[in-house]
Formats: sequence, structure tokens, C-alpha cells
Amino acid sequence: MKNLFFAAAVAALVCAGCATEDDPVTPTPPHETPVNFSTSISKISRAMPVTGVTFAADAEIAVYGTETKSGTITPDWMSNVKLTQTDGNWTYDNPKNFKIGYEYSFVAYAPYSAALDMQTLTAVPFIVGDMAAQKDLLIVTSVKKDYSATAPKSGDQVDLTFKHALSQVMFSAVTSADYTASYEVKITNIELKGLISSGKLNFTGASGSWALDTSTADYSQSVSSSVSALSNGETATSLKSDDGVLMLIPQSPAGKDLILTLAVTAKAGGDATIAGNAKNITIKFPADDPAWAAGHAYTYKITLNLDETFGWSAGFSAPTITEWVTDDPERPITNQ
Repeated sequence: MKNLFFAAAVAALVCAGCATEDDPVTPTPPHETPVNFSTSISKISRAMPVTGVTFAADAEIAVYGTETKSGTITPDWMSNVKLTQTDGNWTYDNPKNFKIGYEYSFVAYAPYSAALDMQTLTAVPFIVGDMAAQKDLLIVTSVKKDYSATAPKSGDQVDLTFKHALSQVMFSAVTSADYTASYEVKITNIELKGLISSGKLNFTGASGSWALDTSTADYSQSVSSSVSALSNGETATSLKSDDGVLMLIPQSPAGKDLILTLAVTAKAGGDATIAGNAKNITIKFPADDPAWAAGHAYTYKITLNLDETFGWSAGFSAPTITEWVTDDPERPITNQ
């Protein structure tokens, strides 16, 4: 009998040793479920959002979330948390759980920035830098989950549908007549003067809204050397840049200056003096030009005219307005 008790004691010790050597997964407590995220990118139309494409595999997004019970907010529950994609799933440090008895609210933006101040969600400051530093800004406003009276369901996710918070501005150009026999005409640089460069974004409404600051900046865009010489007619030459497209804070450009830098080469029969004097042309956005809205692309068609007496002049028509096409390589999610 003593041997039997001794064997049982040894077996118990062996089992205890096995338990300490293993690294068991901590079970999710009852009435809780992990906080997981799914994402999509919308193309914004005037009627309703349309599902767009997904983020790149190496994308990083940020989430700010609150957990509230009976009006009391859990301090620093999710504050500018960085999400990265791992095997198609969004992962983050210090994972959270949904719990019964609580209400949850989320906002998000992309790409992630450790420096973006999300403490006041009604006034998140944002600055559009020069072309080399420009990034797209996508946002999600007010996604809510209410588990104050019901338990969270297994597999429930926070669906983050991102919308573009900036406006795209692009240019194309033609000549008013066929000058190809006498001149090769190119636009080498486009500069927009005195545009509002910063604002504060409100994440708390149904869709984000901007409060514009008074600070302004000039935005210069070098036209790619691969862009061919301009021709006349209905088909305009797209003035692409190696740096991508301009992505600016939504605003009215009415009355602002647009400066074009020309490169004109005289051919046989052309006037070398006129060609040599073609440098900069300043034109203004029309007083009735439409204000730029978030999530839309504005393409302005410039027309260059050669007057043999006065030289070169330019003008442009009302822009063509389209949705922001996320999967178009000329309109990237990031501009780097």
C-alpha cells in the first residue's frame, strides 16, 4: 500500500512539472472576444461610397479607440495604436478584448504616424508638405460597438472603411494651334501659389470635415522629362511628375496664381527670339472655380497660345472632376 501511495505522489509531481514546462495560451475570459479589425478603401462618389481596393501588404494604419462603461471611459485604452498586416490579418501589440457591459468607439487613419496628435478628435492637426514629403491621408470616422447589454459574439470585427481626406489636383495641356512645324513646346514645372497648407480634421461626424488654418504654402511640381511635347487638339498631354500627383487640403483655389515654366525650342521656320523668351507664365484660377472636395480628383486642361506680337499666353477651363481612383498607379495611396 505504501508503494502505491508513493507511485501516485510521483505521478502527481511529474504532471505538475509538465504543466510548468508548457506555455499554454491564456484563454479569453467568458463574455469577452478579441478586438480584431478588417479594412477596405472607398472611392467616394457624390451619392454614396463604393467599395475600393485593399491596403498593400506592408501598409500601417492607426486606430484610436475608447471603452466606456456607464459613462466612465477606460484611460488610454487604445491611443494611436499601430496596426500592421500579418498574413492578411491586422495585428497590434497588447491586444484588447470586447467585454460585456461596455460600449466602444473607434476612429482610424492611414498611413500611421507616431507624430499625429489624436488627443482631440474634433481638431486633429494636419499639414501638407512639399511634393517630396506628400502622403495620402485616409480616415475612418466613428465606428461604434455596443455591448452594454449583450455579450460580444465570437469573431466580431471592427470594420474600418477608409475614405480619402485630401483632394487630388492634376494638369494636362494643349496648344491653341498646330505649332509643331515651327516649335517644340513643353511645360517643365507647375507651381501653385498661396494655397492653404494646414487644417484641423474632425473625426467625430459621419464623415470627416476640415477647419482650415490661415497658413499658406506654394506647391511646385516638376513635370517629368519623359512627357512629350504638347500638341493641339482635343487630346491633351498629361503633365505627369516623377513625384506623383498633388494631394492637397480641400479648399477653394479661386483667384490663386498658377505659374507655368515653359521650354520652347525653335525649329526651321520658327523664331528663335520668341522661343528664347518663353519662360514663365502666370495665370489665375477663375473666380468661380469649384472648391476642391475630399476624395475627388480635379484635372485642369491648360491651353497655350502663341501671339506673334506678345509671345506666349495661357488659360485653362473648368476642371474635370472624378472620383479618387485608388488602384490607378498615377493616383497612389502614398506619394513616396
